[in-house]
Amino acid sequence: MSSLTDPLHIKRIAARALRQILIDAIRRKGAESHGGLLQFVSLKYGNDAAAPPDARVLDLHAALEKLSRTNPRMAEIIEFRYFGGFTNEEIRLALGVSLSTVQREIRDAKLWLAVFFEKVNGKRAGK
Repeated sequence: MSSLTDPLHIKRIAARALRQILIDAIRRKGAESHGGLLQFVSLKYGNDAAAPPDARVLDLHAALEKLSRTNPRMAEIIEFRYFGGFTNEEIRLALGVSLSTVQREIRDAKLWLAVFFEKVNGKRAGK
């Protein structure tokens, strides 16, 4: 039942749209005409400061794009969770998989993302 009367289908569309709207807004905000080429430097912590929230969202978007090439369902699960606010049960119903599959893929995706962000943060810090 994948129609516009299915609440989960509507929520799936909303999660994808929210992600794209958020990414577009951050990119627009960071455009060169708005000083987007300026590097973020914390006065308190210097270049070792955590990335600003916008950069973290763009990093998550880049991570999901990369993950979707190797494991599209895992990327979709993370998109549902973080951009759509889906519960594990809603993810299970939307994808037609077991709850244990959802839980396992969330766990595996978190590990994958941790490695991805470690590499991104290492590059950002010049390591």
